[in-house]
Amino acid sequence: MTTSIILSLAIMAFSTQGGPTPTPQKTKENTRKSSKIGKKPEPETIKMGNLPLRVVHDTADPKKKHDETLPLKKTPARFILGVSGSQVRYDTATLSGPGIGMKFQFHPIMGFGVDFGFLQDHNSDRHDMRVELGFLLYMFEDPKSFMNMYARAAYVNNVIFLPDSFETSARSQLQVGVSAGLGADYRLSKYFAANFEAGYTMIFPTPEDEGSYGILDGHKGWYVRIGFSFSMDFTMTNAAPTTPTTIEPPR
Repeated sequence: MTTSIILSLAIMAFSTQGGPTPTPQKTKENTRKSSKIGKKPEPETIKMGNLPLRVVHDTADPKKKHDETLPLKKTPARFILGVSGSQVRYDTATLSGPGIGMKFQFHPIMGFGVDFGFLQDHNSDRHDMRVELGFLLYMFEDPKSFMNMYARAAYVNNVIFLPDSFETSARSQLQVGVSAGLGADYRLSKYFAANFEAGYTMIFPTPEDEGSYGILDGHKGWYVRIGFSFSMDFTMTNAAPTTPTTIEPPR
C-alpha cells in the first residue's frame, strides 16, 4: 500500500515538469539565433582580381531616411516670347522696324534674351538686320508680379544690306557691337505681358572698309523697344538625391 502511494506521487511529479530537459546542444543553438536578431547584416565580400572588396549597402530605415531627406528645391522661372517695334537713333542715321524676341528667366535675379530686328533707314534705302544676345539682371518685382524690372547687357551683330547706290559688288556687310539698357515687363494677364526697354548702343567700324563708305563707320546712339509678348511662369525642380551602393576595400 505504501509502495503504490509513493509510485503515484513520483509519476505526478514527473508529469508536471513539462517534458524532458533540453540538451546543451539545443540550448546553444537557441542562444545563437536570438543573438542574431536585431543585428545589422554583415557586408558581403567579393573579389576583384586578387583584391577582396566589400559591398556596402544602405541599411538605413527607409521611413526614417525619407523623413530626414531635405525638401526638394524649386526655382521659379519665366519664359517670354513676343513681337516688338524698335527705333535706333545713331549719330548719322535713324532706323526703325519690327522684330521678335525671347527672354528666359532661369533664376530670381538672372536670365538671358535673344532679339532679332529688321530696321529700315528713314532717309535712304539702307536695311539692317540686328541680332542681340543679352544677359538680364532682374532688379525689382512688385508683390503682385505686375512689373518686373531688369538691366540688360548684350552683344550685337548688325548686318547692313548695302544700297544700290554704293559702288561695290558686296551686297551686305557684318558689323559687331554692344548695347546696354534698362527695361521692364508688365503683366497684363496670366499669359500676356507688355515690354518697354531703352538703352545705348555702339557699333564698331569695319576695319578693312572703314575709309571706303561712311555707312560702315562706327555708329553709336540710343535705342527704344516696345512690344507685346506671351509669358508663362513655371518652376524648375532639382532631382532627388540617390544613395549609391559603394565598393570599398576591407579594413
